[in-house]
Amino acid sequence: MHVPRVLELFVLLGESSVDVGLDGGDLELRLLHLGLLDLQRRFRLLQGRLQLLLLQLEATPRLVHLVHVAPALAQLVRQVVDLVCADIAVQFAIQQSTLSKR
Repeated sequence: MHVPRVLELFVLLGESSVDVGLDGGDLELRLLHLGLLDLQRRFRLLQGRLQLLLLQLEATPRLVHLVHVAPALAQLVRQVVDLVCADIAVQFAIQQSTLSKR
């Protein structure tokens, strides 16, 4: 993935016109540091992917729960509406009987 960049760095360092002012040991340490930074970046990407996967796995049971709760909630709402309609019907019948007695 980053091989072309590393090769480009080696080509630039190999040219006589480029003076980096580093001896071989410093160069090796810096290249090792770059490699470690790349490894750290890859681990952070892996960590982000795993966290995203964990969020997806946590969302699945919640969705299943919601799917199971939705019909029960709809049935509860239906029962409340039926109860309110029955109460209105009873109140209307009481009002009608009161008016017819007059």
